[in-house]
Amino acid sequence: MGHVYWDEAKMRNADELPDILAFGDSWFWYPYNNLLNPVNRFSKQPTIMCFGANGAQATQLATGYFFAQFKSAVKGYGTASMLMLSAGGNDFAGFDNLQKILLPDCAGAATPEACFREDMPEQLFNVVRQAYEKIILGALAYRQEIKILVHCYDYAIPTGLGYLGLGQWLKAPMDICRVPDPDDLSPDSFRCRLVKQLINAMARMLDSLVQEFPTVVIRVPSVGTLKADEWANELHPTPKGFDRLGQVCFSPIVRRILEGA
Repeated sequence: MGHVYWDEAKMRNADELPDILAFGDSWFWYPYNNLLNPVNRFSKQPTIMCFGANGAQATQLATGYFFAQFKSAVKGYGTASMLMLSAGGNDFAGFDNLQKILLPDCAGAATPEACFREDMPEQLFNVVRQAYEKIILGALAYRQEIKILVHCYDYAIPTGLGYLGLGQWLKAPMDICRVPDPDDLSPDSFRCRLVKQLINAMARMLDSLVQEFPTVVIRVPSVGTLKADEWANELHPTPKGFDRLGQVCFSPIVRRILEGA
């Protein structure tokens, strides 16, 4: 039975080789729990080797040290039949990124769509798509038979909560841009619908990659899974939430691939 590793030396010292390579952001790296732990636990415990970093943007993962490390792993670990990617959330969340998407003053907007700058968020996700495409092609250059799992998170709630303190990912930039109804966080509220617009735009982008690479890329249906009390903060699920995502959404697909179905 394998384990999840975030340190390549520890995996080698344990004399294990990866069945799955993971490359991505905090949904793979979050402390206490993340997506990889339940995927391992509910998928007959494959060995998973993770690369990337907390807070990494898709555009960062597709360049420099991260991308070189990724290509080396795909080339070197022929035991891995699957690649899990998690990226894109940090490209739109946060003070700088979300303010680039929203109009400076949304106070008079009648709908969430009216809050977006021209050609947004599609323009942003076109850039994210280019990063994904580079990563996918980088993997296929060495492993044409590998399966690549992607996801678009879930409908986060702009509560203002962050990890170990105040978050600045969603609510704070919305406040600066005067997005309406800051105190209403019901599922159909203005701000929650705005987040849904972003996640749905990312889903469309990932679906276009599935169409481009139909035998390789699989989008895991994670959207609409988490309950309100399964969010630890604006961007990350609770341990229970990660368990639900891993068990319900990811593990059935992972098991099927590992079993060669």
